[in-house]
Amino acid sequence: MTKEEYRNELKRLSAYVAMKELLRDMEISSSNYYAFMAGEDRRLGSNACERIINVLMQRPISPDNKE
Repeated sequence: MTKEEYRNELKRLSAYVAMKELLRDMEISSSNYYAFMAGEDRRLGSNACERIINVLMQRPISPDNKE
């Protein structure tokens, strides 16, 4: 995957996730993550991107609470 493809996938999967808390739990620098998402390719490696994507994909999706 290219860095831009990682960004697109991370953006798609993290739309409704409090990323700062998730990154803290994963021991990944949130400042590096946000700099990467802003276009600084060297701030986050592909291994870290893969780890974040895997965690985001495993998160349960909450159903709409329509009663």
